[in-house]
Amino acid sequence: MIFREEEIKLSLYEAIFHRRSIRKYPEPHLSEEKLSGVRELLMERPRLYPNISSDVVMVENGSKLQRKISGIISDYGKVRAPHYLIVSSNEEDGHLADIGYSLEYVVLHLTSMGIGTCWIGKGFKDEELEDLVELPTAQESRALIAFGPPPDQELTRIKEPHRKGLGHFLLEKREDQLDEKERKLVDGLRRAPSAINGQPWRISIEEETVHLFIELRSKITRTLIGNMMTMNKIDGGIGLSHLEITAGNLWDDISIQSDHEVDMDGFKYIGSLNIL
Repeated sequence: MIFREEEIKLSLYEAIFHRRSIRKYPEPHLSEEKLSGVRELLMERPRLYPNISSDVVMVENGSKLQRKISGIISDYGKVRAPHYLIVSSNEEDGHLADIGYSLEYVVLHLTSMGIGTCWIGKGFKDEELEDLVELPTAQESRALIAFGPPPDQELTRIKEPHRKGLGHFLLEKREDQLDEKERKLVDGLRRAPSAINGQPWRISIEEETVHLFIELRSKITRTLIGNMMTMNKIDGGIGLSHLEITAGNLWDDISIQSDHEVDMDGFKYIGSLNIL
């Protein structure tokens, strides 16, 4: 076990309802024991595409990273944290969804420990990381995750998140056509974090399969926010992890499939949840 049993406060499903983006952290660092647990967690993180070369480097002294790069920017401004994760990968089909899927599991594990986190889009050049970390050959950094003790030392349950209604995420079905389990499934998805809270996920619910897509942004949006599609592909993987964790709490036998394409005009396919 990565962490002592008494340190686990929440299941991953419960962590979905407690996770929030923490942008201001108190001064104290996490203990060496907890940082060691985070290292083990990174080694055991699940992968959507395990054949894609991807790594995560932990920066224990966050102030060093803050001094090296020009800005650590999240959805709403600078994020100064005691620790960071630098996520890198090769550029291959599915590499961004893989990052979102894999690292959101890490984020929710940290949430279950009462540790605060914040996803951060890449707002710097890899050259700025020189002398601080060495990225594997052919890999580029894709995202940062800030983490540390939350300000109030407790991540309370969020009853109603700042998110759109369930119907916003549905393709074909209407909200009033959902049964109770389907409502809980969509709620687990909509609570996922996304860049500038864009909530790009859309799902098609069939009898035993749920297909996940992200909405393709307009040319104007892509021009105004140049890396929006990159961030949304990471969001797609994050959403898929929320679907899997939520479904695992509702049904006995589920699986994730991401090795085939499902066409839908105006949307990019991310993966499917099979309910057996």
